[in-house]
Amino acid sequence: MNELTVIITYYNSEDYIQACIESLKQQRNQDFNVIIVNDGSTDGSQALLEDTLKNYDKKVEVINFEQNQGHAHARNVAM
Repeated sequence: MNELTVIITYYNSEDYIQACIESLKQQRNQDFNVIIVNDGSTDGSQALLEDTLKNYDKKVEVINFEQNQGHAHARNVAM
């Protein structure tokens, strides 16, 4: 088990989510877990995320909420 877990929470972040994941992919040290929480997005960010993760060789846990629950709730669920 890795000692570091990166938690990413987002809501309607289609302008930023792809760059965020690409940044993770470029890290030299890949010894970390990734948990991503979609806090009920209604834009195209979920589709962008899925497309960006297709060629990432790391297992990523993605949690999708049907409705926006707030940043704190999303972070707490990830932890």
